[in-house]
Amino acid sequence: MGIIIYGGLNDLGDHLITSFLDEGIETWAIKSNVRNEEEEEHEMFFGRHALFHSEHSEERQVSDENWSTVCFLLPEEGFAETEEDLLLKLDSLIKDHPIKTILLIRADEEGEEEKEQSPITKIERRFQDKINQTLEKRKDLTLAIIRAPLTRLLATQQELRPIFAEQILKLIGQKRKAGIHFYEMVVPDEGNGEDEKPSNSRLILNKVDE
Repeated sequence: MGIIIYGGLNDLGDHLITSFLDEGIETWAIKSNVRNEEEEEHEMFFGRHALFHSEHSEERQVSDENWSTVCFLLPEEGFAETEEDLLLKLDSLIKDHPIKTILLIRADEEGEEEKEQSPITKIERRFQDKINQTLEKRKDLTLAIIRAPLTRLLATQQELRPIFAEQILKLIGQKRKAGIHFYEMVVPDEGNGEDEKPSNSRLILNKVDE
């Protein structure tokens, strides 16, 4: 199995890439339209790993047959791509590779267990429409839309980043029916602090109905 990750060269995505590589999963990072020093440093760091690929991996042959999963990591800020750009990338990846699982991870900053369900965003709707159209020809595609507190993970709750990566890796490994599925990553209320929660319960991934 190989995983393509779009937008994975920031401080949050590097935890995903590290988790994939530690599991022996070939990983291909596609850069965003906005390049910065942080992304360049991460690309140089991972570039030493034999299972890591990027646009600059000139000496390695990336087999088209290997890539079964693509992950779009979309924080609120730091991207110049329009929805059209993202849909063109998605369309190209589906055509050029045997993609079966698509993850759209987008920022939803409430992150509380008891909050009302957020309305479907335009980008989510357009990804759904694209997958529904493709399912008419291919019956094996799965789209998982994950709403997560990405800004908090990037800024104020950096200690939860490894748990975020662990939850995403676990989700990728699960078997699901073809079609569209919704998930919500929440930070549970700490309560009165009488009992310290295990680290893996501090960020929970729930399946939700739409």
